[in-house]
Amino acid sequence: MSDISILPWMEELAPGAAQAARNISSGTLARDPLGARGATLTAKERERLRRLVNHPKYNGSNEAAWRELNAWRGKERPSDIEVWIAQYELFRAVFRAPDLPPITKTEIRERKAALASVANRIVKAARELDGIVASDEIIATQLADLWQMFRTKYGFPENFCAVFDLLGTLGYFIDIAAKHIKPAGPAPHLGKMRGKDAQTRAAVRHIVETCEQGFGSPMYETVRKLASASLGRIISIEKVRNSRRSDPGRKSASRRRLRHGARR
Repeated sequence: MSDISILPWMEELAPGAAQAARNISSGTLARDPLGARGATLTAKERERLRRLVNHPKYNGSNEAAWRELNAWRGKERPSDIEVWIAQYELFRAVFRAPDLPPITKTEIRERKAALASVANRIVKAARELDGIVASDEIIATQLADLWQMFRTKYGFPENFCAVFDLLGTLGYFIDIAAKHIKPAGPAPHLGKMRGKDAQTRAAVRHIVETCEQGFGSPMYETVRKLASASLGRIISIEKVRNSRRSDPGRKSASRRRLRHGARR
């Protein structure tokens, strides 16, 4: 049973966010993004949820943020259900953001490459095995017989040929999947370098991107309010803006050099 009290302003301004808060409080969205299994909130997670829903220190800024989000500024206001979904997804992102792992472009590339390498080895093994079976009838016959002998004992599928064909298909599938897979899930990449405050940058960037996707604008000041409540500390507007940059440290250094050169 939920012990999080949702204030009337949230029910009125952001019913989608209010529902997300109830689901999180009951455990359905604590860790599994699809809500496929329940999970008990840790003390840290429950305190974070309280900051986002009903906390004296953050109630004013949270209400202001959702009020700003409720005032649609685009050319065509979406339907009520679309707004509800956008609120739901944004609240979920705000809650989960502090737990997202910081990851760089290089780390993403390395993880995807490792998966692609496994796929290549599987495809190569399938081709080599196919070559052996095709060129040696004695081995092919014995493999089929041994498969039937050990099938029941080890729980192998019945059709040896089907499994044999599937090996190559599996390799091709993993190779294709490696191009589309997201090694860090919804966590956004941080450019080529982690830099300072990588965890904070990853969290804030995820909120910014979710806000832009759902509401048509990054709304930096609004995100700043929500991110501050989520992380439990004041986040500057500069940090919110910098979260969108690939390598803010490098760019800042470049700008400093340009300004220094201009003064000279």
